[in-house]
Amino acid sequence: MTTDTSTDVPPQTIGWREPRFQAMADHGLLATFGDRIEEALSRRIASLTSMLEADEFPGVRDLIPAYTSLTVMYDQAVTDVDALKNWIARLWLDRIAVPEDHVDPAREVRIPVHYGGASGPDLLDVARQSGLASAEVVRRHADSRYV
Repeated sequence: MTTDTSTDVPPQTIGWREPRFQAMADHGLLATFGDRIEEALSRRIASLTSMLEADEFPGVRDLIPAYTSLTVMYDQAVTDVDALKNWIARLWLDRIAVPEDHVDPAREVRIPVHYGGASGPDLLDVARQSGLASAEVVRRHADSRYV
């Protein structure tokens, strides 16, 4: 994998990091925007993802947002990777200038989870390795909110 941080966009200086780009095989691009999990960063990445979906860049097949990054899967026969990097950077930097109250609102997603038995065969191993009872592992996991 190679890292390429070049874009035609001037460096931003207002607190949000300019994206760092890293190739993911020959059909993916990882854009990283920060190093720590923070709700504001996560919300901006979600907003950026929505903007990118609406713009329909040629050859982009999938957008996979994460806490501090966005992975873009693309058709290498159609997509100009340098133009893709520039497009992401420009939207990211434009989005930075938008006041916080204009950031798309967060939404809660509930994911069904099954613990133990055939649906969760590693529960006993997790409990043993953490020194917790199985019920405590389940409680801690289920009681947590993830950004």
